Amino acid sequence: MSKGDLLLQKEYLGPSRIPALLSYVPDGKRKPLVILAPGGGNQNIDNSKERFSQTLPLEEDDFFKAYVDLPLHGERLAPDLGKRFWTDQVGLFLHPTVLGMAREFIQVIDILLQREEVDSDRVGVCGWSLGGQASLLAAGVDKRIKVAIGLSVPYDAEQGPRAPGPDSLAHLIMRTEMDILNLAPNMCPTAVLLIHGAKDAWVSVRSSRELYAALKPYYASCPDRLRYVEYPNMAHSISQADDDACAQEQKQLKEEVAGWLRRFL
Repeated sequence: MSKGDLLLQKEYLGPSRIPALLSYVPDGKRKPLVILAPGGGNQNIDNSKERFSQTLPLEEDDFFKAYVDLPLHGERLAPDLGKRFWTDQVGLFLHPTVLGMAREFIQVIDILLQREEVDSDRVGVCGWSLGGQASLLAAGVDKRIKVAIGLSVPYDAEQGPRAPGPDSLAHLIMRTEMDILNLAPNMCPTAVLLIHGAKDAWVSVRSSRELYAALKPYYASCPDRLRYVEYPNMAHSISQADDDACAQEQKQLKEEVAGWLRRFL
């Protein structure tokens, strides 16, 4: 499918057949690769319109964009997704979704860097909510990722909707395997952008505030490569606006993300 000169191509990447919608202009130029992931809880995604709405649609034509599904979501929807969330949120829902997506980011990079349209020296990842958490985790272990963007990110066990008790196995998993701060020393010089809405009732804005403050010392030598933006009228959604003020901020969010990608890729 094409839109003008823009090519939209649905593919299933790698042995695990990761669903991806590839969007780029086939003009013979090597482009920065940007992988974009949705948040958790999305249901069936079987066409480009739905996949765009679940992620952050970038309108710029100078990127090679790959819109991907989370594990257990979208086309790979687990029939018991709701049950997983409410019975063992960490073990059956968060762990396979977030850690699985972080690993799949790396797989997708491996695969797409082989394409002649992609510039292997310019790779960025961007995700919303759990997709953003996975983006930052991937950036902490894969230095090919030059830009990592987290939108409304829950960075640790205390920021989710049902934080497990400190003596539980779930809490240990969150603290050891899924806490972005464990990878903070490895993050710099990756250009990290964090964005959060102050009215977010699902993931507290405190999450991004605290994550930014914790990352800041590691960027003392290159402070321009770490940025936090907070929008006073935006809630958890990055695409569905509650009012005109929120809609304007969501537009600014897209411009902020595109500007960050252009600056560092």
